[in-house]
Amino acid sequence: MLESFVVQEAIRQTTWMDDPVSAGYWRTRDDIEVDLVLERHDGAVVAIEVKAGDHVKRTQLSPLVALRDRLGSSFVAGITFYTGATGYEVDDRIHVLPIERLWT
Repeated sequence: MLESFVVQEAIRQTTWMDDPVSAGYWRTRDDIEVDLVLERHDGAVVAIEVKAGDHVKRTQLSPLVALRDRLGSSFVAGITFYTGATGYEVDDRIHVLPIERLWT
């Protein structure tokens, strides 16, 4: 339920942008999955994962890392939203943010 809420809110916020954004998800044959992939018309990608919990384990970020490594420079950022209180950068272009940052 939390995942659906965050995904819907993120998609809703893309409607405020000047340029169109396409929304989807990414899944491999090995069942590596990213909850939401937002792509601008120029190919720039932001990927979003959602975790219910007050901390995020590094292993939970592996889908974002896999997508980043696959897309290269078109991968702008990977964000894991969680119910914790602190935002931080974990790796190159991989961030963990509190869900309330959707509105700031």
